[in-house]
Amino acid sequence: MGKENRITYITVRIIVAIMVLFMLSIGARMFAREFLVGRLDSENPILEVIFFDSETLNTSEEGSTEKRNRSEETVDVDWVSIYPFESSRNDHVVHEKVIELSVVNNLNEKVYAAENKVVAYATHHLVGYKKFIETVNVYKKLIGWDINPPDEYNPVVFIEDDYLGRVYRIFDVTGICERISALKDFTEDSGTEFIFVQPPAKICAEDDESGVIDFSNSNMDDVLEGLEENNVNYMDLRKELHADGKDHHDSFLASDHHWKPETGLWAAGKVAEKLNECVDYNIDTEIFEESHYDKEIYEDNFLGSQGTKVSMSVIGPDDISYLYPKKEVNYTLEIPTIGICETGGFDIIYDFSYLEEQNIYERNSYAVYMHGLRAMSTIKNNNIEDGSKILVISDSFNLTTAPFLAQGVGQVDSILLDYFDGSVYTLIKKGAYDAVIMMYSEMSEFSTGDAFALRFNFK
Repeated sequence: MGKENRITYITVRIIVAIMVLFMLSIGARMFAREFLVGRLDSENPILEVIFFDSETLNTSEEGSTEKRNRSEETVDVDWVSIYPFESSRNDHVVHEKVIELSVVNNLNEKVYAAENKVVAYATHHLVGYKKFIETVNVYKKLIGWDINPPDEYNPVVFIEDDYLGRVYRIFDVTGICERISALKDFTEDSGTEFIFVQPPAKICAEDDESGVIDFSNSNMDDVLEGLEENNVNYMDLRKELHADGKDHHDSFLASDHHWKPETGLWAAGKVAEKLNECVDYNIDTEIFEESHYDKEIYEDNFLGSQGTKVSMSVIGPDDISYLYPKKEVNYTLEIPTIGICETGGFDIIYDFSYLEEQNIYERNSYAVYMHGLRAMSTIKNNNIEDGSKILVISDSFNLTTAPFLAQGVGQVDSILLDYFDGSVYTLIKKGAYDAVIMMYSEMSEFSTGDAFALRFNFK
């Protein structure tokens, strides 16, 4: 055997040996997580050896790019039975299509769950995975490599040294405008005011990346233009943010896609102003000024979805605030899917169990607000007896908006269409709301295909 052949022979076998070791470690960790965790103490020597490089023994099946957004739900709520779909005007055809899509979606979720479990063991739970990722990201930052495939999940770029952003490609927003306009028509025909609220994108329209590699703002412009053509009443918080002299980047968490809780408080004030204008409410908007709140700050506590992706080797965790109004409130909080019906002060909107997660890559400090993402939640303000009542259709940005807005309204119902699968039309008819507010941050990625049709089927 020649010298070159011998080197090739040895190299190939070393590579194969490394691959076999990784495969064995994957098998060992999968077996341990699936069958030993929960049966053995977390400090058991066997588990400590198998998970020697883990900060904590986290049993989540999700990868580190996915935070725990919902704690385990304890009550199975059949939203379709409570808020059934219409059977007239050919709506039964739409309903059948939604059921069909729901079945497909449930099957896809099971496939994705199985796939994600395998992928998680081959990536996030792999021996030395975080060190590999940290080393790669340090190298990428060192050479200035900031290019991400636009179709990649959560494509993250550095807007500033300590500020991350997600880039969006151009989308056809025709479907979005049609669905929202139809919902507006139905809502107003029911005698209820409809308001669309556009939160700001994390990347500012004035950033160099906007219109070059990121098109979130142009997509939002297209949505609002389409809604204006259909006479939809809307409010653009991007313009309001700059009009109030707020720093766009400082309004967001540096390592996450969400705005800061302080920005959610500010947004609640803007929505209150709009309600005063459109529904003849008389909300005291001074209650949304930050000076009227005590603040509990957890420093270096939250590494958001974007920071988790690039790792702590290139960006540190955010401080996160939990705000308490100085003026006493009396709320009743109802969250059916976790069996919550509790009356008390403002603190009942918080679930600090999310902070018990010791691994910062898995901790979701943002979900402390409103007990995380839920299909439906209700805040009743027991100090207001004027019968005022609104519905908010929104995404996770509403976690830090609804609890503050409820200080000025008798009842605030919130639904998240990712989990609420009943008829929004029926909910609006039954609810007898003064106003329906739809507030979505960046929904252009759902503008086409079955995912959009299912998520934004309002009937």
